[in-house]
Amino acid sequence: MDDYNIAVFDVGKTNKKFTLFSSDLRPILSTSTYIGEREIEGLLCDDVEAIANWILSTLAKYVEKHNVRSLAITTFGATIALVGENGELAMPVVSYNNEIDPAIRKGFYEEFGSPEDLYVRTGTPPLGQPLNVGVSCTGSQECIPRGTLRLEPYSSYLNTSHSFSQTQGLWR
Repeated sequence: MDDYNIAVFDVGKTNKKFTLFSSDLRPILSTSTYIGEREIEGLLCDDVEAIANWILSTLAKYVEKHNVRSLAITTFGATIALVGENGELAMPVVSYNNEIDPAIRKGFYEEFGSPEDLYVRTGTPPLGQPLNVGVSCTGSQECIPRGTLRLEPYSSYLNTSHSFSQTQGLWR
Protein backbone atom coordinates (compact mmCIF):
# COMPACT_ATOMS: atom_id res chain seq x y z
CA MET A 1 0.00 0.00 0.00
CA ASP A 2 1.23 3.47 -0.90
CA ASP A 3 2.14 5.51 2.19
CA TYR A 4 0.33 8.87 2.18
CA ASN A 5 -1.36 11.22 4.61
CA ILE A 6 -4.71 12.99 4.90
CA ALA A 7 -5.06 16.65 5.87
CA VAL A 8 -8.25 17.53 7.77
CA PHE A 9 -9.33 21.06 8.61
CA ASP A 10 -12.14 21.53 11.12
CA VAL A 11 -13.08 25.19 10.80
CA GLY A 12 -15.31 25.73 13.80
CA LYS A 13 -16.98 28.95 14.83
CA THR A 14 -14.55 29.47 17.71
CA ASN A 15 -11.51 27.29 17.04
CA LYS A 16 -9.89 26.28 13.79
CA LYS A 17 -8.19 22.89 13.94
CA PHE A 18 -5.86 21.00 11.61
CA THR A 19 -5.07 17.30 11.98
CA LEU A 20 -2.84 15.20 9.80
CA PHE A 21 -3.80 11.51 9.60
CA SER A 22 -1.91 8.55 8.20
CA SER A 23 -3.56 6.54 5.43
CA ASP A 24 -4.75 4.09 8.11
CA LEU A 25 -6.36 7.05 9.97
CA ARG A 26 -3.90 7.35 12.84
CA PRO A 27 -3.45 10.99 13.95
CA ILE A 28 0.10 12.15 13.22
CA LEU A 29 -0.06 15.75 14.36
CA SER A 30 -2.64 18.33 15.31
CA THR A 31 -2.69 22.08 15.73
CA SER A 32 -5.34 24.72 16.34
CA THR A 33 -5.78 28.46 16.29
CA TYR A 34 -8.37 31.03 17.26
CA ILE A 35 -9.63 33.44 14.59
CA GLY A 36 -12.32 35.82 15.80
CA GLU A 37 -15.06 37.68 14.02
CA ARG A 38 -14.77 41.28 12.84
CA GLU A 39 -17.19 44.06 12.09
CA ILE A 40 -17.69 45.00 8.42
CA GLU A 41 -20.21 47.60 7.29
CA GLY A 42 -21.90 47.47 10.69
CA LEU A 43 -22.34 43.68 10.68
CA LEU A 44 -20.45 41.03 12.64
CA CYS A 45 -18.65 38.90 10.03
CA ASP A 46 -16.39 35.88 9.93
CA ASP A 47 -12.80 36.84 9.13
CA VAL A 48 -12.63 34.83 5.90
CA GLU A 49 -9.32 36.36 4.84
CA ALA A 50 -7.63 35.26 8.09
CA ILE A 51 -9.25 31.79 7.87
CA ALA A 52 -8.17 31.38 4.23
CA ASN A 53 -4.63 32.52 5.02
CA TRP A 54 -4.45 30.04 7.91
CA ILE A 55 -5.70 27.14 5.74
CA LEU A 56 -3.31 27.94 2.87
CA SER A 57 -0.27 28.54 5.09
CA THR A 58 -0.96 25.34 7.06
CA LEU A 59 -1.25 23.36 3.82
CA ALA A 60 1.98 24.89 2.51
CA LYS A 61 3.75 23.91 5.73
CA TYR A 62 2.71 20.24 5.69
CA VAL A 63 1.53 19.09 2.24
CA GLU A 64 4.83 18.13 0.58
CA LYS A 65 6.80 17.35 3.73
CA HIS A 66 4.18 14.77 4.78
CA ASN A 67 3.01 13.42 1.38
CA VAL A 68 -0.56 14.72 1.73
CA ARG A 69 -2.78 13.24 -0.97
CA SER A 70 -6.23 13.85 0.49
CA LEU A 71 -7.84 16.95 1.91
CA ALA A 72 -11.05 17.32 3.90
CA ILE A 73 -12.46 20.61 5.13
CA THR A 74 -15.42 20.85 7.47
CA THR A 75 -16.99 24.15 8.45
CA PHE A 76 -19.79 25.32 10.67
CA GLY A 77 -22.89 24.68 8.60
CA ALA A 78 -25.07 27.70 9.34
CA THR A 79 -22.73 30.17 7.66
CA ILE A 80 -22.88 30.95 3.96
CA ALA A 81 -20.42 32.46 1.52
CA LEU A 82 -21.97 34.33 -1.38
CA VAL A 83 -19.66 34.08 -4.37
CA GLY A 84 -19.91 36.46 -7.32
CA GLU A 85 -19.50 35.64 -10.99
CA ASN A 86 -15.75 36.34 -10.79
CA GLY A 87 -15.22 33.71 -8.06
CA GLU A 88 -14.52 36.29 -5.36
CA LEU A 89 -16.67 36.73 -2.29
CA ALA A 90 -19.56 38.94 -3.35
CA MET A 91 -19.97 40.28 0.16
CA PRO A 92 -18.61 39.69 3.64
CA VAL A 93 -19.47 36.34 5.25
CA VAL A 94 -22.05 37.57 7.73
CA SER A 95 -21.86 35.77 11.08
CA TYR A 96 -24.87 33.84 12.28
CA ASN A 97 -24.34 35.66 15.58
CA ASN A 98 -26.11 38.69 14.05
CA GLU A 99 -29.81 39.12 14.51
CA ILE A 100 -31.77 39.45 11.28
CA ASP A 101 -34.07 42.48 11.07
CA PRO A 102 -37.58 41.28 12.01
CA ALA A 103 -39.00 42.84 8.81
CA ILE A 104 -36.59 40.79 6.66
CA ARG A 105 -37.44 37.61 8.58
CA LYS A 106 -41.18 38.34 8.20
CA GLY A 107 -40.80 38.93 4.44
CA PHE A 108 -38.87 35.68 4.06
CA TYR A 109 -41.60 33.66 5.76
CA GLU A 110 -44.34 35.43 3.81
CA GLU A 111 -42.61 34.47 0.56
CA PHE A 112 -41.52 30.92 1.38
CA GLY A 113 -43.98 29.69 4.02
CA SER A 114 -44.44 29.82 7.77
CA PRO A 115 -41.56 28.83 10.07
CA GLU A 116 -43.47 25.69 11.05
CA ASP A 117 -44.22 24.73 7.44
CA LEU A 118 -40.57 25.16 6.46
CA TYR A 119 -39.52 23.12 9.49
CA VAL A 120 -41.73 20.24 8.35
CA ARG A 121 -40.52 20.48 4.73
CA THR A 122 -36.82 21.10 5.30
CA GLY A 123 -36.00 19.94 8.83
CA THR A 124 -34.71 23.43 9.70
CA PRO A 125 -36.14 24.65 13.00
CA PRO A 126 -37.19 28.32 13.32
CA LEU A 127 -34.30 29.53 15.48
CA GLY A 128 -33.78 33.13 16.62
CA GLN A 129 -30.46 33.86 14.96
CA PRO A 130 -30.02 33.40 11.20
CA LEU A 131 -29.22 29.70 11.50
CA ASN A 132 -31.61 29.00 8.62
CA VAL A 133 -29.46 29.46 5.51
CA GLY A 134 -32.44 30.79 3.51
CA VAL A 135 -33.15 33.47 6.10
CA SER A 136 -29.45 34.25 6.38
CA CYS A 137 -29.02 34.57 2.61
CA THR A 138 -32.09 36.79 2.30
CA GLY A 139 -30.99 38.94 5.23
CA SER A 140 -27.44 39.29 3.95
CA GLN A 141 -28.60 40.38 0.50
CA GLU A 142 -31.02 42.89 2.04
CA CYS A 143 -28.35 44.37 4.33
CA ILE A 144 -25.55 44.49 1.76
CA PRO A 145 -26.98 44.11 -1.77
CA ARG A 146 -24.44 42.95 -4.38
CA GLY A 147 -25.29 41.77 -7.93
CA THR A 148 -25.63 38.12 -8.92
CA LEU A 149 -24.79 35.60 -6.20
CA ARG A 150 -24.45 31.85 -5.91
CA LEU A 151 -24.04 29.60 -2.89
CA GLU A 152 -21.19 27.14 -2.73
CA PRO A 153 -18.72 25.60 -0.32
CA TYR A 154 -16.28 28.50 -0.38
CA SER A 155 -13.48 26.81 1.56
CA SER A 156 -13.28 24.07 -1.09
CA TYR A 157 -13.58 26.60 -3.91
CA LEU A 158 -10.70 28.55 -2.38
CA ASN A 159 -8.44 25.49 -2.58
CA THR A 160 -9.54 24.12 -5.96
CA SER A 161 -10.99 27.05 -7.97
CA HIS A 162 -13.79 24.66 -8.95
CA SER A 163 -17.44 25.36 -8.24
CA PHE A 164 -19.64 22.57 -6.91
CA SER A 165 -22.26 21.97 -4.27
CA GLN A 166 -22.34 19.64 -1.30
CA THR A 167 -25.05 17.77 0.57
CA GLN A 168 -25.58 19.16 4.05
CA GLY A 169 -27.81 16.36 5.29
CA LEU A 170 -30.26 13.69 4.23
CA TRP A 171 -33.55 12.92 5.94
CA ARG A 172 -36.25 10.39 5.18
